[in-house]
Amino acid sequence: MGFTEVLRPADVKRDFKKCCAQFSKSPYFIVNGKPVATSVWNCPGLVKHVCENEANVAILENVFTNICTYEKSFSGIAKAFMEIKASESDFKSGRKIRTSSSTLVNMVQKNISCEFSKGLLSTIKRYGNPQLSISVQRTPGDKPVIKFVNRPSVKMRIHPKFIVRKNEFKNSKFFMINGAVNTSAEIMKLLNLSFENKNTNYFLVCRSFNEEILFTLKENYDRSLTNVIPVEFGFDVESINSLPDLVSVVGGLPLSPDLGDVISAFDEKRMGYSEKVVIFGENVSVSPSKSNKNHVKKLLKKVDESESEKRDLLSKRLINLRGNSCNVFLPRQQKYDDIEINIRHASKIFSDMCRKGIAQVAVGNKKFYIPAHNDTIMHSLSEDIDNLLKTGVYLPRRKRHG
Repeated sequence: MGFTEVLRPADVKRDFKKCCAQFSKSPYFIVNGKPVATSVWNCPGLVKHVCENEANVAILENVFTNICTYEKSFSGIAKAFMEIKASESDFKSGRKIRTSSSTLVNMVQKNISCEFSKGLLSTIKRYGNPQLSISVQRTPGDKPVIKFVNRPSVKMRIHPKFIVRKNEFKNSKFFMINGAVNTSAEIMKLLNLSFENKNTNYFLVCRSFNEEILFTLKENYDRSLTNVIPVEFGFDVESINSLPDLVSVVGGLPLSPDLGDVISAFDEKRMGYSEKVVIFGENVSVSPSKSNKNHVKKLLKKVDESESEKRDLLSKRLINLRGNSCNVFLPRQQKYDDIEINIRHASKIFSDMCRKGIAQVAVGNKKFYIPAHNDTIMHSLSEDIDNLLKTGVYLPRRKRHG
């Protein structure tokens, strides 16, 4: 025989204040013997370690998930908001601030709890240009790598089944095809050209490669007969339009079999060129042989005319084409998942502050610095949270008696 015991929330506002105080003051929680950072993204999962009432936990997990949602759209507000609720104080917004990029980095660091992200920002401030853009990629390996790039780059990669002896190349030519090569016979002229010019690297750029082409290129490359390396684009949504981006910095004219171009009889003048090429992960960085200003202007116009999702993709292409970026390559192990999230968060706060300016938010004697105008959303966030705290959650729990 069994019956259901109903759990009701009790003093949920008190527990909310308690959570905000704990998450604001403690940089880490020890969970199962391991430290867990009290970043805004971890707060929903940490509620159960602060509160005992299961109904309160269910409500507050939803509350902190809502705070995370606001933080994604209005970066930097979560930490100040939790201090407001913990101290039961109001806040005052100061005038809009413009400051040096070095000071801006310090302000971003105060908004995040991830030590790796703080260290990354310190590295950028010390060795790089604080105005540069930050990107994160996951790659094979066991250690994080930070690369500063001051040359344009394009989202492309060496085919995963092709192993190269190095990742930096000088005196490189690009044989570009808007499509794919079907048979080895079609690239015989390219292979002969490479055999006769051992000091030149040739990149065969295609949308895809079949097994026959990969085998032919690999056999000749491994035996040091040719230096033809397969580079592919279109392997994900961000690289679909990488070919025109590449052309904008290396020149040349891609072949298109659909338009009647014969690959086996190509004109060498249609190749692109770069004095130096660096390939790391899914980025091809090149020393440009032509100006890409007109191409960048066209992309900027498209950004203004596009919806948000397409605008984000175009913005990433623009960042790469302009150079001046910091690329962070993280191992694929699960332990780096949170680090990736926190780097992207820090990068967004950094970007928003650069673009909008900075607002000072005073809560009692404490001062918080967030992107300008984001402070105006505080009251709306507070109203939404107050409504969620009034939620009547009843958690049925069945008990058995025999």
